[in-house]
Amino acid sequence: MYYWFPNVNGYVWIVIYLIVIISFNLLNVRRVGWIEYILTVIKVSTLVGLVILGLVTLAGGVNKPPHLGLDSTYTPVPCSQNNITIGPCLSEPGFTCRDSHNLSDSRLERVCLP
Repeated sequence: MYYWFPNVNGYVWIVIYLIVIISFNLLNVRRVGWIEYILTVIKVSTLVGLVILGLVTLAGGVNKPPHLGLDSTYTPVPCSQNNITIGPCLSEPGFTCRDSHNLSDSRLERVCLP
């Protein structure tokens, strides 16, 4: 809480939380159940809202450049021809590829690992 309220002493927050916990213990079972129900509704609503916000963001509902892989006009360029004005260099999205020489028959083979 120091981040939001730097001028408030830490002991104040300890006393506030102790009062809240003790007051919950002094309530009857029906009221504790109701408080638990309200807190669960808040938690579930927050999770559903965050999932919807994430889907809207991925679908392009924000005024920012689209994420890599979500832009329909994206065309990767070979890394040998990489130029900032053409576009980013991405030869194989999601894979780490390297060329290796096969010493037994002198072939060049590409090894790609996810």
